[in-house]
Amino acid sequence: MTPSSKGFRDLIRLTIVAVVLVTGIVLFWRSGSKSLLQQARDAQQAENRDEAQEFYHEYLRVHPEDASVRLEYAQFLSEFDRRRALAELSRIPENTSDWFEAQKLKAQLYDELGQLSEAQQLIEQLVERGQADGELHFHLARIYDRLGKNLSALTQVDLALQENPELSDAYLLKALLLAGFNRFPEMISPLRESLRRHPDDRLAQLNLALAYRQSGKLQLAGQTLEAMSEDKRNWPEFWLEQALLAKDQGEMELAEQSLNRALKLNPELLEARLLHCELLMVQGKYELAREELKPLYQQERTNRKFLSMYARAAAFSGDQDLAEQLTRELSHLLEAP
Repeated sequence: MTPSSKGFRDLIRLTIVAVVLVTGIVLFWRSGSKSLLQQARDAQQAENRDEAQEFYHEYLRVHPEDASVRLEYAQFLSEFDRRRALAELSRIPENTSDWFEAQKLKAQLYDELGQLSEAQQLIEQLVERGQADGELHFHLARIYDRLGKNLSALTQVDLALQENPELSDAYLLKALLLAGFNRFPEMISPLRESLRRHPDDRLAQLNLALAYRQSGKLQLAGQTLEAMSEDKRNWPEFWLEQALLAKDQGEMELAEQSLNRALKLNPELLEARLLHCELLMVQGKYELAREELKPLYQQERTNRKFLSMYARAAAFSGDQDLAEQLTRELSHLLEAP
């Protein structure tokens, strides 16, 4: 055997050893990484936040490209540290399958942090790109609703229900938005859908009674209120709706009794106080109605319904100067965009 052939064989042996060592290191490294992830999940399950964060952080240091685990980590962080969760979500590349879910969570976190404009902008970008699903359309509808953009909110809630008819909360929001446009007959169908999914939702029940009443279906309105359980009647809005229904049915004594129960439960309920003044004016007690509305003026001077009733009470009680002033203020409000 020549020295050169011996050296060649030694080199082969060293190469084989090196390959085995590298393979072992890689296998150990991968096994260790998987163990880190499992330990992170175990710590999370045990509600040990500090340990869970350490294991997630170490796993992602080794596997920075694992977008699904980064999303999982962000979801975990979102429960107690929204800003760190946002930072992790921003590291998820757009070309991954987890990017879309990351954007939905980012929008939710922006909303929870009070960064409404950021949430709105993010969702609008996804909508423009045709990447929004039903949940995002519904989220944008809720943002628009809070901003007073009712028509835009209604458009988005319709899109949400087209994408996902099982979004049960969207039916109630749609009905409430329709009420803002006095489209009471159109409220009935979404409210029925809402109650089919949540039969005990008293807000949906009361709004269904309102929709029936405003649509002239007084008997159905009464049946809806009658079907509400006793525990839901300890709510001032229930007795207010009962009073409004009684008034529309011409039962003034029952209207007053129901209204008194509403005001007893909540003396500050504006709609109940306005109805009380309306009943006073029906009885010809215009001066008393005017005096009861007077203390509310500073707080409600931009409320069209309040100004209209206050102006009527002033006019019929003989206070023409006040009536003209209130009528001018109401005209300015009606002319405002």
